[in-house]
Amino acid sequence: TSDWDFYQDVKATPDGNFIAIGKSYGSGNGNLVGWMTKFDRNGTVLWDKFLQMPGQLELLQLVVRADGKYFVCGQTTPVLNGMTDAFLSYLDSTGDTIWTRTVDSVGWESFTSVNLLSSGDVVVGLTVKDRDSLNIDQGLARYDENNAEIFFDLFTGKPGRDEITNILVENDTIILTGFTSTYGAGNIDFQMAKYTSDGAYINGNGNTYGYIGNEYCYHSTLVNDGGYALIGTTNTYGPGLMSVLLVKTDHVLFSSATTVIKVDEINATPTYSVWPNPSQGNFTVQVDGGVSLATIRLFNYAGSLIYEIKPSAMKSQIELNGLSSGIYILELTSENGVVIRKKIVIN
Repeated sequence: TSDWDFYQDVKATPDGNFIAIGKSYGSGNGNLVGWMTKFDRNGTVLWDKFLQMPGQLELLQLVVRADGKYFVCGQTTPVLNGMTDAFLSYLDSTGDTIWTRTVDSVGWESFTSVNLLSSGDVVVGLTVKDRDSLNIDQGLARYDENNAEIFFDLFTGKPGRDEITNILVENDTIILTGFTSTYGAGNIDFQMAKYTSDGAYINGNGNTYGYIGNEYCYHSTLVNDGGYALIGTTNTYGPGLMSVLLVKTDHVLFSSATTVIKVDEINATPTYSVWPNPSQGNFTVQVDGGVSLATIRLFNYAGSLIYEIKPSAMKSQIELNGLSSGIYILELTSENGVVIRKKIVIN
């Protein structure tokens, strides 16, 4: 849209196309709304829809059924007081809503992850922040395609921060992945745990991965050798203040490989300055920090590219007389792929 838009997840559909979901301010009602777009395999938009609730709505993850219908989950803020409710919606293949469910229990709730069982039932991971203790706890719920609740469990009662970031399903065993400060060796650690399709914890099938610092797991996947891979960040291991951490486990969650990935592109983010801003269309872009720029591009607020150069020096003089007054987006791309965007104003 012509306003702020964010995609959070994308999945392939049975017809060979793709659905992306996220959030947008572009609906025209002034609120943050759920945003869904279906693309064909060439990136052409097939349809684009908003999913709205009273207040704000953010879509975080989706899962697609074999019949092309899908579930999306996230969080909604019914009133503008910052207290969120968990949100789950079942939609047909054209993006029209079949049913919607929200959960409001003890504070701030969010359905952060979603997956399917072989029965077609949906399982969702829940994160809850208690309004009194401010502890952050995990939960797990299961619903059938008619919106009937099969079970709903909150894993509460322990102080700390425990969050689910992804759900894997393997032969109807539910594998929750995320991070925890309640269990494990350090402040915050990667966490995995297995549950039956009825929501019962499988004894001996839980583990944490970390040390004395903070390790945040953001995503996970099944591996073709029967194990699992988790990826996130760490400030315990690695050369920098924050490094990428990859953990590989076997089927019983024993970790035989923990890898810290040093990403030079992250560490080598350029510092820059743009002046004057606002300007009449003539301004200077200077980059330092030992990183060269590959391109300087300028977009209007509708997203159209109106100017592009490949700078040959660390300081570039941009002369764009005759531009219409308004807000523009300056995009700087470094030689190692880091992209920085900044609003500039042309008077």
